[in-house]
Amino acid sequence: MSTPLTAPPPPPLVETGFASLVLGAAAAAAPWLGGFGMHAAGVAGAMFAAVAVLVALGLQRYRLARFGTANAVTLARAAAVSALAGIAVAAPAVEPAAGLASCGLALLALDGIDGWVARRGGTASPFGARFDMETDALLMLVLAVLVWRIGHAGPWVLTAGLLRYGFVLAGRAWPTLARPLPPSERRRRICGVAIALLSVAAAPLPPAAVSFLCAIAVGSLIYSFAVDGIWLVRYAPALPAAACRS
Repeated sequence: MSTPLTAPPPPPLVETGFASLVLGAAAAAAPWLGGFGMHAAGVAGAMFAAVAVLVALGLQRYRLARFGTANAVTLARAAAVSALAGIAVAAPAVEPAAGLASCGLALLALDGIDGWVARRGGTASPFGARFDMETDALLMLVLAVLVWRIGHAGPWVLTAGLLRYGFVLAGRAWPTLARPLPPSERRRRICGVAIALLSVAAAPLPPAAVSFLCAIAVGSLIYSFAVDGIWLVRYAPALPAAACRS
């Protein structure tokens, strides 16, 4: 008995290209439909276009056979983060709102779904893990900018979003800091808590309460990056590259 022929899966660039067109349009339309203006919509669209290009480059680098459902969920999160970035950066005026806080918390809740889908479907990959991490880092930065634009905290709150990128730049100057880190539950939990606190800080709350929440977010992230940096300086040079897996 001959086995039925099945069509091969579409190349990942085709999959992500179609999804990017749809999600990019949604990302650009969201700020405009929300009344934040065309400038915010333009920034959202440009942000997501940059994300789509980086995703395409990542697919080629990691030679992924399929884009997959889990990465599609992460791409949808990136589109929502891009829409939020348009509001945070280019809206004429940003006021504290429960809707903005809810958006950040919803994106945090979705963070666990893409990993669950990947593990359940057996499609977990280094690309997917990196894509998820970079989306979280971008969300952190966007939320920090949003809280600053609202006026709930001074420029110091931007530290929460810039720490990760500063750490990467430090690794370019000091290669020891660019070595892979072992998995860390502490790192994951602190990142989630910081995103949650910055999301809540966008809600209409008393200024003292918001400053307190932002200070906890920034302080916990500084602690987490300091722990990782000290570990790399003390232990990474003495280990082979394969002994440290991110």
